[in-house]
Amino acid sequence: MFYKDLDVIIPTYNRAPYLKIALESLCESIATWRKIIILNNASTDNTLEVIEYICKKYPERKIEVVTNKCNIGNPANFKKTQTLATNKYVAIFHDDDAIHPEYIDRAMQLFIENEKKVVMISGGASALYNVNHENWSICPDSYWYYPANKNIFLQLLIGRPIFCNCIYKTDVYKNVKYEPEKFGKLHDIIFMAKLCEQGDFIFVHGECVRWRQHAKSDSNTLKTGPFPSEILNILKELKKIFCLENKKKQLFCVNK
Repeated sequence: MFYKDLDVIIPTYNRAPYLKIALESLCESIATWRKIIILNNASTDNTLEVIEYICKKYPERKIEVVTNKCNIGNPANFKKTQTLATNKYVAIFHDDDAIHPEYIDRAMQLFIENEKKVVMISGGASALYNVNHENWSICPDSYWYYPANKNIFLQLLIGRPIFCNCIYKTDVYKNVKYEPEKFGKLHDIIFMAKLCEQGDFIFVHGECVRWRQHAKSDSNTLKTGPFPSEILNILKELKKIFCLENKKKQLFCVNK
């Protein structure tokens, strides 16, 4: 299936071996889309050679490279994806993970079926130290559906979006701020909660992404936070969003 309204953007810096796996997993997807954009944050390794190899191996895939003149840092590179996103839908994937070959097709079909309501789709992840893109199980035909007026409640109760495999409605994605300076390395919790204030969210079941872990990963250390001030900011923001959802539910019930 060809999805002309979708672009995939991958921010990257000095992860050539893992980027190769990530790109191969995307290029072997059963779906096709307009293009893959690699946002190269002035890598000093053989990133460009890996991209050239992938372009030759998968000539049917349209791959573009945008290279920063200097390293602007990981948060700023993610913020730049909002400028590069111009299609109706955009997927922002990590440069060291592998995406299930059926996931994008599954997600885009759900977008089409729920076009007027859904603003974001994510899916289940396996956290692995050795990521590959082989021997996937079939992607299940099931998902959770979170309506906007109950979104943060269901994210906290059942499960929140996996940041590394989110696909967004672009106009909504571009309107939400990345705020790592306020919320620290867990800023994605607030980013996705605020995004889902603007519409419904679908969480696809199964192993949709193989999420790379490593010894120096932020997930494996407290040295980079979350720090007390960041946790407090997150809790304050979640409370604010949760209160707004409760008001929406009350208004909905009154109108009904």
